[in-house]
Amino acid sequence: MKKNRKMIKSTLAMMLVFALFLPLLVGCGGDKKGGKDSESTAAPTENMASESQAETGDKEQKEKESDAGGAKVVAVNKKYTLEGNDFELVSYCLMKDYDGDTDIVMTWNFTNNEEEAQTSLFLFFYDFMQGEDLVDDPGNIIYDGKDGRTLTEFEFNTVEPGKTGTFFLCYKIKDEKKPVKAIISSLTDKDRFEFEMPIEGLKPVTVDALDIPE
Repeated sequence: MKKNRKMIKSTLAMMLVFALFLPLLVGCGGDKKGGKDSESTAAPTENMASESQAETGDKEQKEKESDAGGAKVVAVNKKYTLEGNDFELVSYCLMKDYDGDTDIVMTWNFTNNEEEAQTSLFLFFYDFMQGEDLVDDPGNIIYDGKDGRTLTEFEFNTVEPGKTGTFFLCYKIKDEKKPVKAIISSLTDKDRFEFEMPIEGLKPVTVDALDIPE
């Protein structure tokens, strides 16, 4: 009987000890589980932050690249009719001429609507201004180093009736910030147009940037 009681007491003591330590075991297990959850939650957050920083860095880099330089040809594609013939300002840009000066270089298309072949030279009259200053000093832009040919030579090219030819106008600018105002007209001044070409922020391009006819 005493032996059975001793066994019962021992069993009760063991159960009591187990009951006392059970919360601690459960608590430790919960902490461990919580630690895993914290780690699994923190890792994606850190990754998301890194991805966000990378995306921001890429965006800033793209913006820097898009703002870099400023050397470009400005497309215009604006048509003007002078005495029945069509003149189109295709584009303009800045370029260094043979003397090392900065020129504004304009690309024009001329469509001959007459019955005879002719050049744009005697049909197209122009003045260029920067503020109150007349821009009238032509620049020498060589596009063929071997033969020494210049862009201004295209203005003398003959265009057949119904055809379109390209010519270039190159003039030394006096200020690299002020817009260049163009005043174009026909021989009789019957048709006359004025417009401005902003140049602030433009950097000179090379002659390779132009679409030069063969």
